[in-house]
Amino acid sequence: RLFPCCDSACKSIWSHSKETAGPSCQCNRLIQYSAIIEQHAMELTEEVDFDAAISKTQQDINNFFSGFPQQDHHPQFREFSEKNTTEMSKLLLELYMSGTDGVESAIAYAKKVITENHLNPILVKIALAIYLTHSPEAQKRGLVVPPLKHHSEFRTTKKIPLSNPVSPDTLNGYNILSYFREDYEFNDHHYHWHIVYPYAGIVRDDGKITRTIERQGELFLYMHSQMIARYNAELLSWDLNLLHAWGYDDILTFGYTPVPGMRDQFGARPPFQGWYEDHSPHLPENERDDFPPRNTMIEWKNNVIQSINQGFFVTKKKDGSRGKLQLTPEIACNWVGIVVEAENHPLQEVEPGSGEYIDGKLYGSIHNLGHDKFAEIGYHEYTSDTNQMGMMISNIGSPRDPCFWLWHRHIDDFRQMVVQKYSHNLNEFKPDNLKILDLKISPKNPGSTTPQGGIATFLEPPDLELNEANAELNHEPYKWEITVESTSLNPPEPTNPQYFTVRLFIAPAELIQDQRSWIEMDKFTHGITSAQETLTRKDVESSVARRVKLDVKPGEQPSSWCLCGWPQSMMLPIGKPGGAPYVAFAMLTDDQLSHDKTQSISFCGVKDQKYPDPRGMGYPFNKTWDVRINSTVPVREIIKNHPHTKISDFTIYRSTELYQGATGGDKPPTGVTWQNTIKGFFTEHEVQCMLWKFNLADKNSVQLHAGEIYAAVKSHTMPKGETPWSDEKVATFNTWMESDFP
Repeated sequence: RLFPCCDSACKSIWSHSKETAGPSCQCNRLIQYSAIIEQHAMELTEEVDFDAAISKTQQDINNFFSGFPQQDHHPQFREFSEKNTTEMSKLLLELYMSGTDGVESAIAYAKKVITENHLNPILVKIALAIYLTHSPEAQKRGLVVPPLKHHSEFRTTKKIPLSNPVSPDTLNGYNILSYFREDYEFNDHHYHWHIVYPYAGIVRDDGKITRTIERQGELFLYMHSQMIARYNAELLSWDLNLLHAWGYDDILTFGYTPVPGMRDQFGARPPFQGWYEDHSPHLPENERDDFPPRNTMIEWKNNVIQSINQGFFVTKKKDGSRGKLQLTPEIACNWVGIVVEAENHPLQEVEPGSGEYIDGKLYGSIHNLGHDKFAEIGYHEYTSDTNQMGMMISNIGSPRDPCFWLWHRHIDDFRQMVVQKYSHNLNEFKPDNLKILDLKISPKNPGSTTPQGGIATFLEPPDLELNEANAELNHEPYKWEITVESTSLNPPEPTNPQYFTVRLFIAPAELIQDQRSWIEMDKFTHGITSAQETLTRKDVESSVARRVKLDVKPGEQPSSWCLCGWPQSMMLPIGKPGGAPYVAFAMLTDDQLSHDKTQSISFCGVKDQKYPDPRGMGYPFNKTWDVRINSTVPVREIIKNHPHTKISDFTIYRSTELYQGATGGDKPPTGVTWQNTIKGFFTEHEVQCMLWKFNLADKNSVQLHAGEIYAAVKSHTMPKGETPWSDEKVATFNTWMESDFP
């Protein structure tokens, strides 16, 4: 071992769960070195050799994704078709079996099937992206799929005319929200989420197709449900009607034309059209069977609705006989997500090895082929005969088309049927002898000029090179403060902390009664060591948001696991110039979350087969509260009667001026920085002691865990076995935190 492990007492204080308090205390870099030695049988003597090897392979990956554009002789790739799903699974297996050189062999094989076998480059790129994201070797070596901006499909060969950005206030109707739909970080998030959780599945070492995580169907529904809740909050901010669910006979009164940078790859959709009754008359004969008639889609939808109401899905056994998969409150949402998204057939087996599968003929492929029904509307008809299908055909840009949101509002209705069908008691997972005394969400900067009780948002100019349109949403930094009190006769203390999970949500005040309108903002596990404690949590620490700024060092590329979180700049709805009233909600539960510091666990999970939260996704809004069954009692009254929950009001102000950063009172008066002060706060013994959990000698690691470290040194829980920090030293560390970690 490179460093000695710390003692068990030290670990018990810092650990959030029994799993993280294991005996190993190895250096991550050493683990990476060992993996490379094992995989390539090469001797590593100098760190520069290791970095050079990684850099060359990563550059090869970057070049692959930025090259090989789809050519005219390739049919436009339909990401959601069953035929392409089968081809994807086959290619994934071939990549894993491509040679003895691991990732290098897979890259070479990917190039070969494009140049020699003439496979569609987009098919091959998606397959290689899934391979790189889930390959243990690629993960250990830090090899990643490049961000969307480096993909050839994201760039145009045409010159984009530059013009002055248009303010969303000058637009009308659905066009106002173009700043939201066309945001680069948001579309990059959506693309990478589907790479981490492909409905086609991933290939394990034994060659079998499996899903990324055991509750993937539930996560599919939940992540998209949160997208809808956030989009509705934006609509409300502009006094527009909330989304309505797509009806299969509806007509889209508005069209959509892709931004200039994406017109090489995707076609436009004309206004005043709906789904074709059968298929587009312009489709070639050999492609028409791939697009189901509208009545078939309606039949699939009705079958799913009937099964949810009856409490079971119909299955088909090996001998051809029918069976039933009973939907219990624990598994219902997950299986509804599996069926509605139409996960790959091998993933719809009721029990591993049983040979009993969901009857695909009854339930079809609602979500996926719904995308295609929208995409075919503009086929060979509108503005161009070379850009065939619309944006809905691919996860690269489908959220840019406004019809995406109507479609997913309908998809969310399936989840809401489960939410309304089952109920739970808010006290079921209540921590013993704990209550929330106070809850605040406020600007992080003391010098903020936002009115008291409010947080400001603002619109920045768009990045045209990243195919943004009109504006880009952002907000001033904010923080949460949750004051928790123990009512136990034997309150927690440093040698006996009490652990619990904090769950934070917001909702527009006028939609507080609607469970689907609550937006998850964060969840984290904490251990208090005194009778009363105020927990401070910064916006950049959120379990929902991308953690790129915290976890990715300069010069490194973030992985798809890191990029699938929600954009940090879009964490708050845009609000109104005069202030939009919002409600913040906090709840304590008696459980602990698994932890992965490199990704936003709410949407991205962790890199294993278990979702890191034992509760249902979106808890406690994932089921109907039993006190609300056949009752109109206000949510505020319910929360008053549950001391482990708390609600507070705040306001979101849409500023008409760009945010100028921290002012006056936010700057450290003594010029405190990591290099000149904070780095010296940690002794070599403390650094070595805590390497099992984080690196106190590394600024990024300390910044990521700053709230946890601050709580420990303030309560004198740490450093263990050494002189406690003075109040002045604790205050200096807090100043560094409040000053954005200079």
